[in-house]
Amino acid sequence: MKITLFGAGGKMGQRLTRNLKKSNFNVDYVELNQKNRETLWSSFHVEATESAQNINESDFVILAVPDTLLAQIGNSLIPSFKPGATVFVLDPAVAYANKLQLRNDINIFISHPCHPPVINDEVDEKAKYDFFGGVYAKQPIVNCMYHGDDSIYPVAESIAKVMYGPVTRSHRVSVEHFALLEPGLVETISSTFLVSIKEAMDHLVAQGIDGKCIHDFLMGHLNIQIAVIFGYLDIQFSDAANKAVENARNKLLKESWMDILSKKEIEESVKQIIS
Repeated sequence: MKITLFGAGGKMGQRLTRNLKKSNFNVDYVELNQKNRETLWSSFHVEATESAQNINESDFVILAVPDTLLAQIGNSLIPSFKPGATVFVLDPAVAYANKLQLRNDINIFISHPCHPPVINDEVDEKAKYDFFGGVYAKQPIVNCMYHGDDSIYPVAESIAKVMYGPVTRSHRVSVEHFALLEPGLVETISSTFLVSIKEAMDHLVAQGIDGKCIHDFLMGHLNIQIAVIFGYLDIQFSDAANKAVENARNKLLKESWMDILSKKEIEESVKQIIS
């Protein structure tokens, strides 16, 4: 089995290179940028080529490129893939938007890391601070067989587990559900709420409260709030805390805020991401 990692010297490409290099897979590394090729050699002793001319020999082609370029690059390469080859993409957006060229004789597989969970069992210092995952900290992954031969799924999943390892769990979803997870849940909703929390922190600093005090107070409360809300502890918020939530909810959120996860809104979000 031959694998090509296209974009091996980019941000995500280097993360995947680190793990694929340690595997038993036969991997070709392709990187168009000379400086990035030099980084691959100096950091991982990986000799990457600037040419994708041998990509027609690969069984799996991992496209480690930005969402904004994925359709353009993927569609320029797909015609040269051999029958039975699998396109391996790292994000659902372009596939969800139907921007990837489909061939009846190739497969398209999507895989994305969940990243290490906030509440985890890591004890090693390096793993504790591996926030992104894929180096020291364990993380789950999510996959989708978007197009093609379903029998390819277990093989593609095994590659994903190496790419993102160490992996604790592997989930399978449809591309529609994938888009609800990202961008829907984790970018549109979670990131927006967290940015707003950070803005509230900055506002309190402007009110004269010491920044370290705010940080300590918030981080500790987030820890217990996550544990309570997501069921890690079998306890409830205090009556006062529940009243605060009830009083603030309508001021912070429109009644129709969940519409942000509607098909129309997800499609618009994806359109913006890949444009």
